[in-house]
Amino acid sequence: MEKEDLVYLSDIFTMVRDEPYRFILLCDDLTFEVGELSYKMLKSALDGSVYSSPENVLIYVTSNRRHLIPEYDSDKIGGKFVNGELQQSEAMEEKISLSDRFGLWIPFHVFTQDRYLHAVRMCVERHAKERQLEIPWSKELEEEAIQWSHDKSKRCGRTAFQFSKNWVGKYLLDK
Repeated sequence: MEKEDLVYLSDIFTMVRDEPYRFILLCDDLTFEVGELSYKMLKSALDGSVYSSPENVLIYVTSNRRHLIPEYDSDKIGGKFVNGELQQSEAMEEKISLSDRFGLWIPFHVFTQDRYLHAVRMCVERHAKERQLEIPWSKELEEEAIQWSHDKSKRCGRTAFQFSKNWVGKYLLDK
């Protein structure tokens, strides 16, 4: 579902609550901008308050950001020390409160070079096999993969996947 449709969550829950099926509501690549209020509906649904989801509904959200609402330096104003501990301002608490409601966070950390090259090798093999090809692993392929990761500024699964598709495509063009 699109984030603009989050305001309809209670209506959706009412419609599917008594259905004999199970539902997954997926919000892919979710983030909010300043002034958008639909996050409050999602927060309530995740918290189990007034708009809690029925037993037959799961809510999945993906995002490239841990905190789904932008944070600014001015949000940090208003923090205070209590018993020697710095406590965040209410503005920061409000912004962090949505991401705190998710039961599972799956971070994707940057790969070591060895792990990245292993992922590249697996992806190249898979893409080649899909096209009934056998592409040998070579020093050139390894060096190109490393250079690709430098150009993209990141060693991760997505970079390995993109490189391998490019490499197999170039291989096919050269055939």
